[in-house]
Amino acid sequence: MELRKILLLLLVAVLMTASVATAIKVGERNKMEFKKYWRFQDLNGNNGNFSFNSSSLSLDGKIEDSEMEQFKSFIPETYAATEDKIGNNSRRFIMWTYDGEHIMWGKFGRGYFVAKDNLGKDVWGIYGWKFFSGFYDGKFFWGRFNGKSWKAEGLFGLEKSHGKYVVFPMNPGVLEDAK
Repeated sequence: MELRKILLLLLVAVLMTASVATAIKVGERNKMEFKKYWRFQDLNGNNGNFSFNSSSLSLDGKIEDSEMEQFKSFIPETYAATEDKIGNNSRRFIMWTYDGEHIMWGKFGRGYFVAKDNLGKDVWGIYGWKFFSGFYDGKFFWGRFNGKSWKAEGLFGLEKSHGKYVVFPMNPGVLEDAK
């Protein structure tokens, strides 16, 4: 009898978790119409807000010039400056185009990322709210990510590109501690 109660409670917990996850997803979709805000520190360490209209953020549409300039103003000028912004609390990632021709790997944290690609080019920039932008080999790009997929304009020197990505655990030592 005790085992039945435990199994029933476990089933109820799983169903409640699934319901909450669905409600959160629906709520996130509804929030996409509102204005989004990012908080960044500028290069002098001053806090600043960055806002944009999420309805204009679409690879099928155009970002307003004022929004594009705001994106650029929050991206550090160099790979090294961006790496300093990330600090020690970073996670690793790898991303690739669907055709497998372009691969990029690096680290991210605190709203910034740095990476190298399979052609030896440097990539650095900012991310947040399912959006990322930065510089690839010194040229500006921007894109969107969702789930494990991404799409971008200007990344890898291509007009448009898309693919998948994987994020790795924060600290390899955490995995060893779990053993």
